[in-house]
Amino acid sequence: MDAAALQTPEAPRIELGALFAALVLSAAELWLLRDQPHGPRLALLAAFVLLFSAAALALLLRLGLAATRALRARPTLRAAAGAALLSPLCVWLSVKLFSGTGISQHAIASWGPYASSALLCGFSFGALRLLPRLRQALLARSTPLRLALAPLPLLFAAGLLWIDHVVYPHHYLYLHWMLLLGAALSLIAAVWLVVALRELAIWQWVAPLLLVASVPGFVAAAAIGLATNAERQALMTHTLGAGRLVALYQTLLDRDGDGHSVIFGERDCDNGNANVHPFAADTPGNGIDEDCDGHDARPRARAPRAVDAARYRQLLSAWRARPGVAAKLSRYAQMNIVLIVIDALRADQLRDTRANRENHPTLMKLVSRSVRFERAFSSGAGTDVGMGAIFTGALEPLRGKHTSLPRALRQAGMTTHGIFQREVDRWAVKKLELDGLETRHVVINDSQRRDVSLETTSEAVSDAALRFLRSKRASAKPFFLWAHYFDVHEHLDVSREALRGGKWLARGMQFYRALLAHTDKQIRRLLRAIERRRAARETIIVLLGDHGEGLQRASDGRKSDRLPRTHGARLYNELTHVPLAVYIPGLAPRRIARPVSLVDVYPTLLELAGAGASGDARRSFGVSLAPFLLHGDDRRALGDLARLARALVLNESEQRAIIAWPFKLIAWWDRSVLELYDLSRDFAEQRDLSDARPRLARRLMARLARLSLHRIRRGGEPRKVPSKAR
Repeated sequence: MDAAALQTPEAPRIELGALFAALVLSAAELWLLRDQPHGPRLALLAAFVLLFSAAALALLLRLGLAATRALRARPTLRAAAGAALLSPLCVWLSVKLFSGTGISQHAIASWGPYASSALLCGFSFGALRLLPRLRQALLARSTPLRLALAPLPLLFAAGLLWIDHVVYPHHYLYLHWMLLLGAALSLIAAVWLVVALRELAIWQWVAPLLLVASVPGFVAAAAIGLATNAERQALMTHTLGAGRLVALYQTLLDRDGDGHSVIFGERDCDNGNANVHPFAADTPGNGIDEDCDGHDARPRARAPRAVDAARYRQLLSAWRARPGVAAKLSRYAQMNIVLIVIDALRADQLRDTRANRENHPTLMKLVSRSVRFERAFSSGAGTDVGMGAIFTGALEPLRGKHTSLPRALRQAGMTTHGIFQREVDRWAVKKLELDGLETRHVVINDSQRRDVSLETTSEAVSDAALRFLRSKRASAKPFFLWAHYFDVHEHLDVSREALRGGKWLARGMQFYRALLAHTDKQIRRLLRAIERRRAARETIIVLLGDHGEGLQRASDGRKSDRLPRTHGARLYNELTHVPLAVYIPGLAPRRIARPVSLVDVYPTLLELAGAGASGDARRSFGVSLAPFLLHGDDRRALGDLARLARALVLNESEQRAIIAWPFKLIAWWDRSVLELYDLSRDFAEQRDLSDARPRLARRLMARLARLSLHRIRRGGEPRKVPSKAR
């Protein structure tokens, strides 16, 4: 082989490698989309997107090579120049990566971006310096040997894609970009390293021509592709890279930054006005089509037949004045309140089944003795939003300053005490600026690694709760005790050896339930201590979960790729449907089918504490559930209160949602994708009705848009609680 062939990196190997990478990824997308509606058509669209992206990447690589051509005789300087060209990308990815929710709390967060940037730039320099030498050495060998070495970069690319799709399917967006780019470059390197110029033959021209030919296919796909919500949803959730690339191109053409573009099915009718897009609230009669549905909204003159939340609060005053009701509320106001929170507990874990009764009998017995709200939903899928809803009753607890539940109960004359983990202290108490706890006990759950619990903490929580109960034996003042159980939340971190026999359990649902069984035993200690107290009949017990857990398992037991292994970001029922049970001594147990929200816990507990008419309760976005605790669904006893019909609102970093029973609408924040489900027939959310019932979807979207929610954004240090507020 002549020396010129060995020294010519500008040969069509780059285009051939890019074409090879696009074809490999296209084949992977075809496999992942095989079971989706219109799968072949979506796979073809994905192929055009990948080919176009490969052409753009090949062009960038060639421009980079051209920029360093003057340093051809100096390989070290040439590699340094190439690394310098890549440094802005390395810095940007590093900064974004270390702004993630969990990683921003680690000790490395302060210096991680600098180290990561230096590492990526150093890796780029080393690769640019060593790859030409490695290639020369390979091309000097026989063809069979070079072909035998070809699988190495292919295996490396496969490993990166496996990490992207299996290990971290829903975490750290910019990590996904790094993995996808690394896989593409590995596939290109596989061709560039082992293919000699004289072996290219006709591919010298075919590869570049195929990449150029992808441009009209990409333009056509961008103009007419992804016409339905189902297609956009499938491409977004069932692909390796095509969905992210489509989102990238949509963002690049989103001129007004409202999260809605003009390509790939998105129809922003005014791309220069951020207040006009398909998910905007359309003001009736102003002559502007803000929601891009083709016409201006018309004002509705018909009065609603149902009782809304504002009217409901007015009716509560008359309800409180009823003689029988007033006497009961007066008695409840003298009772203690114990709030038991099991972090990340899915509602289906307290479904009345034999398996659940055997695994966690204490919790199942408590639920059977309580008033259980079977359709309770958290306001989000994270501890910050869930606990914020419980402790502030606010629609957006992460924005503004709110009077906390402990503060309001303290003002009502109760002693307040909280027991929670250091991680909960960071991500809920400090982040939400929760005050009002007279005393607190913070359990160290992450002694070895920040925000990672290697050991269980339920024992410590119950120990602290028992000490508190002993200290209140002689006190006549009612107390509020918040006991936060965290082991279930840490099912991916707690070591198997921390549980007896746990080392034989698989991560996922099996270990999750084992931790729940362990938590159940510790809660049994707390409940027995309450029963042994003289005032056992004067203690209200509230059991709930602040949010659910994905576990990549749907509520019907099937594996679900759209669900994370943990929680956050999305609002499917497995992540937001939570248990809510209230035990009041002397009150008959019952099941309530009415949909309720965790924001209702705030005014409900204030009602039970005798402060239901306070300004804090009236300012809550939630409503008191006390009438339903006392009367169930008895319409005769409830009167006009039974006609309460309000929508539940949920909000997260990737999605926002509204539940107007039986329908639930999910809207993605940064993409024009809607999902509509009939929960009365499809609680597992398997049949999207947004394309079949577009008018209903638009109507619910208009209601959601009028709330003007702010997107949940996590990362960085939690806010600090001022010392005077503690």
